[in-house]
Amino acid sequence: MRLLKEVNLIDNKKLIFWINSMSIILLILFALIFWIFTLMFSPTRTLPFNIAYFFFMTPLLLIFIIFAHEGIHGLFFKLFKPKSEVRFGFKNGMFYATSPNSYYSKYKFICISLAPFIIITVSLIISYFLGLLSQPLFILLTSVHGAGCIGDFYWIWLLLKSPRNTIVEDTEIGISLYV
Repeated sequence: MRLLKEVNLIDNKKLIFWINSMSIILLILFALIFWIFTLMFSPTRTLPFNIAYFFFMTPLLLIFIIFAHEGIHGLFFKLFKPKSEVRFGFKNGMFYATSPNSYYSKYKFICISLAPFIIITVSLIISYFLGLLSQPLFILLTSVHGAGCIGDFYWIWLLLKSPRNTIVEDTEIGISLYV
């Protein structure tokens, strides 16, 4: 295997700044998308907006979503490599799941990266339609989570630009791409 690229997402200050800047843009974009979504599709019943409930539930649900997001990554690491070790951490303002020294095909790593966004977004949409989330809470949760997926979207963007036969090594600090 020949090394194509090494990406250090944990220690590269310039990359972290770029990703954080892009997450602000994504936050605004997702807020607009999900606000329009709620205008087009409203559930048959919904919780009335309650400011106290909103400020109490928002931090709890965001913490739950962060843990669920990283847990889904861990689940998919194990799904594709059952004997691999999975570690979770927090560094430089980022929560992460990693399966160090594990190798995945390009498409498996895209699935690992995209799974939390899809599963959590669909779960939030279902919760909204079941009337479990008010419109403001739904928009906030989906937008913040979507923007928080910026690192995963970055991996996907890199992989979509890479050759078809790319192999991804998950490392403690990012990924290495090989052909």
